[in-house]
Amino acid sequence: MTSRRDPQDAGRSPTRPGGPLDLVLRIAGGLVAVWGAVVATLLEAFLVPLRLDGVRVPVCLLLAVVGNIALMRFAHAVTGNRFVALMPGLVWFAITIALSNQTAAGDTVLVGGDWVPLALLLLGAASVAIGAYLVVVPRRR
Repeated sequence: MTSRRDPQDAGRSPTRPGGPLDLVLRIAGGLVAVWGAVVATLLEAFLVPLRLDGVRVPVCLLLAVVGNIALMRFAHAVTGNRFVALMPGLVWFAITIALSNQTAAGDTVLVGGDWVPLALLLLGAASVAIGAYLVVVPRRR
């Protein structure tokens, strides 16, 4: 038997899923996910003291939970590697811990005297754990 090519595939060349372009796109996707974690962490940290008309608006908590899980799922989708998908969560956690420490000049971004920075650390770490579970543990089909 001879194989017939579909007329729709006439203009397309066959691609290999493991080719060099695939590797470059996976690396670029992983870097985008890690950079997204850096930007999201800094945005969340500087939104901690947000107030509207004197009322605390903890939008950073929502951004931390949704952002961490979304970035980890995105990293898993674009890289296909479960352990590389953990990088955005680890980057988020490392930067958040660094921002909660006091500098030599006495400056602190995440001041621990209020409930919002503490909730950010707790909910953000919990969302990293949930995201890790979603990407590392294989799903039953």
